[in-house]
Amino acid sequence: MIARVNVVCIDKTGTLTDGNMKVDNLVSCSSHSLDYLKKVIGYILFVTKDDNLTAKALKAKYSTYVIHDEYSAIPFESAKKYSAASFNKHSYALGAYGFLKIDNSKDVKNKVERYERLGYRVLLIAEGKGDIKDNKLPNKMHAIGIIIFSENVKADAKDNIDWFKQNDASVRLISGDSVESLKTIAARVGIDKYKDAISLEGLSDDEVRKAARKCTIFARVTPEQKKIIISELRKRGNTVAMIGDGVNDLLALKAADCSIAMASGSDAVKAVSHLVSLDSNFSSLPRVVEEGRKVINNLQRVCSIFLVKTLFAIFMSTLFLLE
Repeated sequence: MIARVNVVCIDKTGTLTDGNMKVDNLVSCSSHSLDYLKKVIGYILFVTKDDNLTAKALKAKYSTYVIHDEYSAIPFESAKKYSAASFNKHSYALGAYGFLKIDNSKDVKNKVERYERLGYRVLLIAEGKGDIKDNKLPNKMHAIGIIIFSENVKADAKDNIDWFKQNDASVRLISGDSVESLKTIAARVGIDKYKDAISLEGLSDDEVRKAARKCTIFARVTPEQKKIIISELRKRGNTVAMIGDGVNDLLALKAADCSIAMASGSDAVKAVSHLVSLDSNFSSLPRVVEEGRKVINNLQRVCSIFLVKTLFAIFMSTLFLLE
């Protein structure tokens, strides 16, 4: 199946980047000091118990703070794009801009977009009065800080993308990150039509299907939307490969013709995938596809020879019988 693939769908983290995320900077956008922001981050990490790549990068930079008082939490979910905790009659959230409803968004937007255009990943720290109720944050949240992350783009990422383009396989970049950060990275690795990148935030299923037919880069994508994109590409007659490493890729991996997991990914992802990259390296895939195509081509040549031989044998047998 992988030899027939003509569309390759990839995520950014772990595929184009090495997956080693690190905190570059912490910026206050309120009257709170940096020490206060660091404590808030530590509180959220302790309460939510998150263990994704973002949480690991934060834990490597900041200490967690144990809370002895009563608290409630909202662990990170791909659909929500934030995690949160409440204690002492206040709620704190850590998440992506656009998914947190903050009342000073105009002041923060320019700062966030400036960093994203440079290729950084940006998360907001928000604060609000009141506790988390029914798994929902208070209505009024205020951005108090910005966390700036950097990821290293793999040295061979551009060569891998170029190989697929030269071998009649288009590449689609599907990620939960922002449009601006994806544009910057896509331009560096040579993905086509990076200027037409689209955010799927708030779009209906029909709008997502329409975007899947036109665009190559999709930002702010939920797991359900990933599946819709894969299914729509297959309906258009494409043979689609999906590469993923997180549980948010499960639906898309199941929907693809050929699903490929990284060995560093979750056990659930590896269980549903057709192939597992043992070295967790995207650069292995071109060699696998090339080998698969060689096998298919050789089979076609052998079949052609046997077909000619069979037809010749039938012709000669018929000729002798008639005589």
